[in-house]
Amino acid sequence: MRNRLLAVVVVGSLLTAASAFAQGKISASPTPLKVGGAKVGFTTTPVMLTITNIGAGQLKVKDATLSGPNAAEFKLPGLPGFPVNLAPGVTFTINVSLTPAQMGPRTATLTLGSDDPNLPTLGVPVSGSGGDPAISLDVGTMSFGNVRVGVPSPVNIGTISNTGGADLKVTDIKIAGAHPGDFTVMAMGVPGLVQANSAAKFNVIFKPTLLGNRSAQIVITSDDVNNPTKLVGLIGIGTQSMLSYSPMALAFGTQKIGIAGMPKSVTITNAGSDAANVIAITFGGANGSWFGLAQTPMLPAKVPGMNGTLPINVVANPQALGAGTGIMTIMTDDPKTPKMDVMLTTSGIGGSILVTPNFIDFGPIAINGSSKSMPITMKNVGSDEINVTKFTLAGDNPTAFTVEQEPMTPLPIAAGMSVTFAVLFKPIDEMMMMMPMAMHYRAEIQLTTDDPKKKLIKLPLDGDGALAGIAVAPMMLTFGTVAINSQMPRDFTITNTGDAPLAVTKVTLGGMSAGSYRLDSPGPFMIDGKATQKVAITFSPSSVGPLNATAEVNATGFMPIQITLTGTGVAPVLGVNRPDLVFPDAVPVGLISDSEVVGIKNGGTIPITLTGISSSDPTVFTIDSSLTKFQLPPGAETSFAVTFKPKMTGAHTGVLTVSGVGAMATVKATGIGSLPQVRRPTQPTGCTVGGGGPSGTEWQGFGAAGLLMALGLLLRRRRAR
Repeated sequence: MRNRLLAVVVVGSLLTAASAFAQGKISASPTPLKVGGAKVGFTTTPVMLTITNIGAGQLKVKDATLSGPNAAEFKLPGLPGFPVNLAPGVTFTINVSLTPAQMGPRTATLTLGSDDPNLPTLGVPVSGSGGDPAISLDVGTMSFGNVRVGVPSPVNIGTISNTGGADLKVTDIKIAGAHPGDFTVMAMGVPGLVQANSAAKFNVIFKPTLLGNRSAQIVITSDDVNNPTKLVGLIGIGTQSMLSYSPMALAFGTQKIGIAGMPKSVTITNAGSDAANVIAITFGGANGSWFGLAQTPMLPAKVPGMNGTLPINVVANPQALGAGTGIMTIMTDDPKTPKMDVMLTTSGIGGSILVTPNFIDFGPIAINGSSKSMPITMKNVGSDEINVTKFTLAGDNPTAFTVEQEPMTPLPIAAGMSVTFAVLFKPIDEMMMMMPMAMHYRAEIQLTTDDPKKKLIKLPLDGDGALAGIAVAPMMLTFGTVAINSQMPRDFTITNTGDAPLAVTKVTLGGMSAGSYRLDSPGPFMIDGKATQKVAITFSPSSVGPLNATAEVNATGFMPIQITLTGTGVAPVLGVNRPDLVFPDAVPVGLISDSEVVGIKNGGTIPITLTGISSSDPTVFTIDSSLTKFQLPPGAETSFAVTFKPKMTGAHTGVLTVSGVGAMATVKATGIGSLPQVRRPTQPTGCTVGGGGPSGTEWQGFGAAGLLMALGLLLRRRRAR
């Protein structure tokens, strides 16, 4: 609680100290104070004096008193009650008037008392006069000279002065005379009061409505007893420009593109009485950029009146082949002809060079090798001759490029014609290194021509000095076991790991068993950068057992690379279960026996593919292999069927051959052909079997045995059918 009281006391003391520094400050305006003048015995209109507290604290204005030579003639009507307290920034006013007792200047001092510690009394000089008003003008006649009809002139300023002792009342100011509508007066402060020994301004503007001399008067009316009316003469001349131009079109004909031709003129004529001005000249239209001024005039450019002229010189500079049009627009300050359009035409001719291709990238070329020739054509696609004036091979690596059939300069090329030359890229190992490094080469062909659009043509040339690389995979080819005299293909891949072409000079076979292998692509051949080439090798063993060899790849710039070749030759084993096939029963001639089955077995260690089963006499010993399996893994079995059909009586012998890849087995087949039973047509006195004809076929036998033989023969015939 004690601390709080102490804080209150301290704060209160600070506020009291701050208030002591915040003080009021008095100010009065205007100073000195002019109250004007009046006739002796008459009172002027009161004027106001403003008192302001311009300080930071309260201001107390205690009183206001008049003193001085003529203090009794000045009055303070409507004076407020004193003291007047003013907060910071607050004002109040005091009215002051004069009732002169004599003619001439009257003076006094208005003293203000206040509690402003720095200015407790403030004296404001007060002045006025007594007497009659007296008007005076500084000009008798205002002359505006030549002014364009309808256009206001610059302002002319006149002054009304009051040289008398009393305030002058200006009661009226107006325009009169011959052409009052051509002039305008703007008074500042009048009609009204002009204090004694003061002045007022008035402005006058001349805006002629017609051509020729124009005049009027300013009539000023006041309470000056001696000069109640004053006149100011006004004179001016209305003028007018009258513009025309010729020609309205300019034809420049044919001109070389990019070259400004001879200028042609458009003449502007002013038939009026007043000067006019060209304020802007612009070019537009479809090909406005093709045209311009030969000399750019300083704008605005004057066209004098009374048939004065102004030439405008124009040039054409076509920017492309063919016809071009534009419009020149001339802007003026002539109200009747503010804009003039001139049509412009020309036709561009000239050579135009086209270089193809415009860029050549040779890609990767082996270091110290050479690219193919790349043709470059320069064609004049324009309508006029063109000249190649200079030919330069420049850039970072110009020595790596060679120009063939380089044109001699200067080289003229007629319209529609072309000239061709060629460029080679030859990357050189400039450092003569044992192991050169790949790098990028850059140059450019520079052609200087008189084609205004392509004075300098740059044709970039790029190329890479590249190296070849080699990789072979796999490094070993394994063919496995292969039957003698059969074939097993395999291949390996040569990869060019570089960017330059790889020259494979040859691929050779070597080793103890090289004869068991065959090489399909011995070379030479080229492999492009990052490309591959497969090389096929076929293993065809000629003997049993391991047969190993090597394949060697030889490439330019690289050590030989060997690929190991391994394979084993094996002999297939093909067997039959009935190498001697005997048909047990005699078969009558022309009939077919029952089938006999022969078994086939792969008795070796490698698969056998059967290629066929044949008979030495297939009309006698017929083979049925419809159920035979032709692929036999090791140990597998299959079979085929054989029938016997004798051609004649007696023994028949044939050979059946089972063929497989690398193997063969034979079967000796034996059979007996017998006579058929005698057959003759008879009367049906015996036994008839079948219906061989209209009367049937009789088989004559000898008792029961003969009948059984006949039945057997018949069954065989039916089975044969």
